Amino acid sequence: MSIRRMVEMQCPRCGIKSEVEIWDTINAQVSPEAKGALLEGEINVYRCDICKFEAGISIPLLYHDMRNGFCVQFFSSEKMRDDRFFEQFTPNAQMKTDRTAPDDELPDYFRNIHFVFGMNELARYIIFRDKLALHIEKSGSSGLTA
Repeated sequence: MSIRRMVEMQCPRCGIKSEVEIWDTINAQVSPEAKGALLEGEINVYRCDICKFEAGISIPLLYHDMRNGFCVQFFSSEKMRDDRFFEQFTPNAQMKTDRTAPDDELPDYFRNIHFVFGMNELARYIIFRDKLALHIEKSGSSGLTA
């Protein structure tokens, strides 16, 4: 599932308020247009139509690809300045969950989320995983070596 919402924001330069589309979750198969926009640097960006101010909106963004079986979570690197941020992780860097659903209902790739701390890093990781999947598909191997 992909989740997006509209949020009213005030331009820090001119003070004009406007509606901005925010993405919280992008599913590559459900919203391929959002994946394309993400790779082009167009997701979670504030643009003022009046003064042309532009800035990234540093909110958490979860990206998952069901076909290639991976999940990547963006957090702003500024989050690491707050010790409370680390409370949501296990010692082996997995996210703690308070899910009530049985583990067998969770796809395997959701158990091993990759974390990134920059939107460019997020885009590069997605491109890497797409190219890796294509390479494996072309070579007919699992990508594992003995």
